[in-house]
Amino acid sequence: MMPRMRNVALAAAAVALVAVAAAETLLRFQDSRRDPVLRSRDHLYYRHQKQDRALVRGADHYGSVHVNHYGFRGPEMSLHKAPGTTRIMVVGLSTTFDPCARADSLMWTARLEHWLDSLAPGRRFEVINAGTSGVELIDNLIRLQTELYAFDVDVFIVYASHGVVNQEVVARPAPDDSGARWTATPDAAPAVSPLGEWLAQRSLLYQRLAGMLRAEGAPPDLSPAEWEAGAQRAAAVFQRNLVSFVLVAKSYGARVVLVELAHAAGARGAAQLTPEERDVWQRRFGVAPEITLDAYHRFSTVWQAVSDSLDVPFVPTAGFGVQGAENFCPRDPIHVNARGADLLGHRLAETLLARNALPPAP
Repeated sequence: MMPRMRNVALAAAAVALVAVAAAETLLRFQDSRRDPVLRSRDHLYYRHQKQDRALVRGADHYGSVHVNHYGFRGPEMSLHKAPGTTRIMVVGLSTTFDPCARADSLMWTARLEHWLDSLAPGRRFEVINAGTSGVELIDNLIRLQTELYAFDVDVFIVYASHGVVNQEVVARPAPDDSGARWTATPDAAPAVSPLGEWLAQRSLLYQRLAGMLRAEGAPPDLSPAEWEAGAQRAAAVFQRNLVSFVLVAKSYGARVVLVELAHAAGARGAAQLTPEERDVWQRRFGVAPEITLDAYHRFSTVWQAVSDSLDVPFVPTAGFGVQGAENFCPRDPIHVNARGADLLGHRLAETLLARNALPPAP
């Protein structure tokens, strides 16, 4: 009986191994055709002590996304720019990282470089994508002072705000002075088991299961008063961090351009959205589209105020034509697809050149 039981156990283990391998293969196949392409991306990040997350240098997302050895999405590059090159670095969140781009060459930042080269023949441009999903503008300020300053950047483009709306208004409660959340180790990175870290870097199946276990559920049902208070708080935090970023970048001799977030509503108000569009906005943020779009308008006011006070260009995108579901990921009003990426890159390149927002040719 013992040999027979051993054979049964071995057979069961073999079947389980085949099932796991089949599930992993199926998930990788589905992921290669998914919109957005980066639904599972834990293996691209590691837990950073000061920042929420940072990209693993040299990481590869099954052939569709590459992180170079400096930690930026895109091709390899040099620390110092080539002679005669105007180097532009775009900082932001997931909308900069561009999770819907199925190849690095399809990112809107890559299309921006393409269109700058096309519209200004005789000049050479390099656009670096320094976007990181899930972080805040304060994280980019930390990166600016610790690593980004060293890359001979001529122009920083700041393209962010939606993440701050979500993090400050939806995910984060109002400040509490009671000391209940006090901790003796405020900057400690969470402990990660070696096996869990290894699996997170190599298995889509493990990432998906782990994500299901730590899912936070639906966004909270905020009242209009709670959303209003959160939006005011978010705008104040964003303005403070944006002013700091601009001043620090200028101290390094770089220009700064502020670019308004493009979203599917464009210049339309909530009353002009179709029922299907309203449902997409509602599902994305958990509140009525009127409230969300009002928050975006509030952030545009912050952009303009910082632009006026610090004398840096502000580029509104509402007139770019990057709107409607045809330019965005399915059921996603803020992440552009390949068509939207090319349109955003093209119109932004035209605007930067027309407004002389870029420095003269070296």
